[in-house]
Amino acid sequence: MQQLMHRLVADPGLGSLVIETRATNETIRFQIAADVRCIRVVESLLGELVPGMQTVKAGVRRAVTRAARLKVTHPLLALDTSRIEAVTRALLAGLSGLRTGEQLVLQLFIGGRVAPMLSRRPPLEARQSWWSLLNHGARTASGDELARVRERRRQHGALVSVRLGAEAATPQKARALIQRLFGALCTIEAAGVRLRLWPEDPAKLHQVRRPWYYGLQLSSTEIASLTGWPVGEGDLPGLPPVSPRQIPPPNWLAGMHQRLAGRVFARSSAPGRPVALGIPPRDALLHTVLLGPTGAGKSTALEHLALADITAGRGVVVIDPKSDLVTDLLERIPTERVDDVVVLDPTDPGPVGLNPLAAATRQPELTVDALLATCKAVFADSWGIRTEEILTAALLTLAKVGGPAATLVMIPSLLTNPAFRRMVTRQLHDPLGVSAFWAKFDAKSPEQQATEIAPVLNKLQQFVIRPQLRAVLGQTQPRFQLREVFTNRTILLVSLNKGVIGSEAARLLGSLLIGQLWPLILSRAALPPERRHLVSIYVDEVHDFLHGIPGDLADALAQSRSLGVAWHLAHQYRNQLTPAMRAAIDANARNKICFGLAAPDARDMAAMTSGLEPLDFIRLPRYATYSTAWVDGQETGWISGITLPPHPSQRPAIDARAASRHRYGIPAKETETALTQLTSHPIPTAPATETTSPPAPPTSPGEFGRRLAPTKRRQK
Repeated sequence: MQQLMHRLVADPGLGSLVIETRATNETIRFQIAADVRCIRVVESLLGELVPGMQTVKAGVRRAVTRAARLKVTHPLLALDTSRIEAVTRALLAGLSGLRTGEQLVLQLFIGGRVAPMLSRRPPLEARQSWWSLLNHGARTASGDELARVRERRRQHGALVSVRLGAEAATPQKARALIQRLFGALCTIEAAGVRLRLWPEDPAKLHQVRRPWYYGLQLSSTEIASLTGWPVGEGDLPGLPPVSPRQIPPPNWLAGMHQRLAGRVFARSSAPGRPVALGIPPRDALLHTVLLGPTGAGKSTALEHLALADITAGRGVVVIDPKSDLVTDLLERIPTERVDDVVVLDPTDPGPVGLNPLAAATRQPELTVDALLATCKAVFADSWGIRTEEILTAALLTLAKVGGPAATLVMIPSLLTNPAFRRMVTRQLHDPLGVSAFWAKFDAKSPEQQATEIAPVLNKLQQFVIRPQLRAVLGQTQPRFQLREVFTNRTILLVSLNKGVIGSEAARLLGSLLIGQLWPLILSRAALPPERRHLVSIYVDEVHDFLHGIPGDLADALAQSRSLGVAWHLAHQYRNQLTPAMRAAIDANARNKICFGLAAPDARDMAAMTSGLEPLDFIRLPRYATYSTAWVDGQETGWISGITLPPHPSQRPAIDARAASRHRYGIPAKETETALTQLTSHPIPTAPATETTSPPAPPTSPGEFGRRLAPTKRRQK
């Protein structure tokens, strides 16, 4: 602030300036006025010399009912500017604590400039009276006076008129308010210098009239001390706390609202006109990460971005481990897009199914590799070589033989039910591969088999033992296919309520889902770039589900960008991610939205900024954000903001759920019955003469399922 005052006072070309500090019971406003021809220059200087300052057009100024003008005894002597921070605190404290309808004004009218000068001779004593001067002649200033006079003359200065004004219910109260502000100004007095008040016409202050006699000649440092404008590092009376800092958006961002295309999640919170904060569709491909604890506002920001994509007709996937975000979206999705909604909820009585093996007949090895990568990541703490071997054989067997008639729920039966295993494996024609594995496996004793498959069953029993997972993963022919998100721009909302289905089940199902999305994303490489319309994927609690992406996450995010898929990844704290995940997301999620953080995360994020401290992130209140994003190819830098409130609800969520269930769901009881028929009724072994015959020709994928019919008739 002192640098700003030095610059304003040093430039006579700026003409007269008026600096005003105006306080009410609600706020303290800092205002500056200049000649019309100079106002743009002054505005530019404010932005350049005071980092983070934002200027707005001043509103209506209320008139004061009482005013006074400041006078100084011995005006040649300098004021005490050594404690400028203490003076500023005193002034702001004097401007605080007003009641409704009251106001206090401190106005400095800066006129002609005074250039620095050298004294050709020692100055005279400033405090010598006229009587002493007439009787004894002029006395030379003392050493202390000489130093103070020279200090003022070394700086640029100006002629200044300082006015104080007040508005209150009674004249006595207005006089008391002015006296309180004057008392704060007196903290700048120095030895031999006293401040005095002189009555002033209130209209002169309100109308900002040029004084015919300024009364004061002050240096730039003295002017800065008298304004009451904030200086120093700590919190100041009557002003918002320094931390969290309010960071304004760049000036060019205000003109980019149309480019955001509705993808707005917050508005700027720095003083001045609010500016929309968002991420345009094209820049969403740079990916977005949201970081903050539960209840900070992440879901609200995700809701705004997802609704914008849905409204624009894009394909959207939302994976929500708490179900609140899915419910909020179902209540607010535009009516014209309700028919495009698919709700995958394991707790639904007629859930939408997910069968990773349904498309395995074309490339069974690729399907199995993706599933193995997911399982290996999910069960990393207890994964071994034997587990991988057995699970690989089981998955390859079901993928090659069953195809769309096979499901992951069948793996435990394949390992433990000899009759079911014979029914499946006799259709295999891979004597050097899985057929050889099963031949060795069947040759072992039941005890040996049980010992070997125990680690696998410990992991995969989750598919079978949890009825909600059976109802989803046990569907052989789901009515909804994941590819429809990319081909038909379907809206897939995945509700994985960990409090109902369990954390491990939610993590497994979410990871499997992402694992099945990944090959569909890669398949977009066959499309020309102009046909790769934007598809947005939103994942809350991302650390639980990114295991579904095989290989390096950084490469996956980079590939997704070129294939038209934008990831929006939310989590609570950085240590939830592995070091590799953190590095990949830090480097590839170029749009970052942070809410109130704990100390370790605050240190990490502050290190990624310029001008923000860890305490700023720690003190962010609920729904407040620091964000940096790319808009039309330009980086905004870090901006403070407030998340927008949720959109109004349009319908009960239960209606959209029912519509999705009717179109895409299969009753859980039907799935349960089909699984029971397939895995619980043994198939008679083939005659001995058949066991030595050459292998039968390959069966069609549907043959696996058609064997249900004779079994059912025998049961009856």
